[in-house]
Order: sequence, then C-alpha cells, then structure tokens
Amino acid sequence: MMYHVTFTKYVQSIRRHGLRIMARPTNWVRQTSGERYGGRHIYAFEHPDDAMRWAAKQDWDYHKQTGSGKIAIVCFERGDEQWEVDGADPLFHHRSKGRWMRCATVVGPKQITSVKIFSQKDAKELVLR
Repeated sequence: MMYHVTFTKYVQSIRRHGLRIMARPTNWVRQTSGERYGGRHIYAFEHPDDAMRWAAKQDWDYHKQTGSGKIAIVCFERGDEQWEVDGADPLFHHRSKGRWMRCATVVGPKQITSVKIFSQKDAKELVLR
C-alpha cells in the first residue's frame, strides 16, 4: 500500500482518472529562488504516518490550519510503475517510518483503494505518536 497527499478538491477527479502527472512540476517552491522542487512526478509514501505528517505540513503551509478537511490522503496499491526514492527535503525525512517515493507514470483509478480526509482528529492523534 502507498499513500499520496493531495488537496481534497482533487479527490473526485483522482477517483475517476487515477493519479496523473501535473502540468507543473510540484506544489512546492524554493523560498530563496522561487523555482519549483523536483520534476514532473507523482509523490507517495510507503508508511501512512509519513503521509499524515506531510498532510499536516501541507495543510498548514496552504491553509494555516491543521485538520481543515482540505487535504486528503489517497491510498493505493502499487502496480507496475517504476518508483524511486524521492531525495528532496532530506531534513523532513529524518523521522520517516518508510521511504518517500516518486514515479513519472500514472497510477490507475483501479489501484485506488480508499481516500481519507485529513481531519482535526487525525492531527491530534499525530501529535500523540
């Protein structure tokens, strides 16, 4: 099982079409230069706790809230995609429980097993871990 963090507003499209490569390389921009991190990839986590931590970070960075309901975690089965370790943001990796991965191919809609909306309850549980 793998876990992809996204905005809740994209969940319906993801359920229909799967995880696709975005037109822009990534949501994350370097503060010093304004250039985007990484290339055009799908990013995912091998461990659900890592996805939860990233969901909390993304919610805060974009909404200044944690558990707003505007972030979701898409759970999916790994297929024939060629996954590689994502080496970006190594400081955030130091407490990871699994590998952070990326691939440059589509994850099909049939591979998606569930979607969890990141809530305030999830954020509170994350603090206790």
